[in-house]
Amino acid sequence: MTASGDIWALDFEQDQVVYLPMADPSKAKFFCQSTDGRQSRKGMAIDSQGNAWITNSIGTGLDLAVKLKLLEKKLTGRRVSSIA
Repeated sequence: MTASGDIWALDFEQDQVVYLPMADPSKAKFFCQSTDGRQSRKGMAIDSQGNAWITNSIGTGLDLAVKLKLLEKKLTGRRVSSIA
């Protein structure tokens, strides 16, 4: 749960991310729904700004150079010339 009362949850049975704004189930939104039947979501964390970070066990991920450029963008707010 975020500081503002939003709830983010992983639904492992349907392999999707569930978002309940202000903990209101009537306003539920679903993200990252699996379309191929493969289970990929493994964990989630909420940072101090209320951002949900979801891990993914499928795929090769990002190499170190891309991760560093994304971190630079997040920390400085500057546009990074090329991510890939």
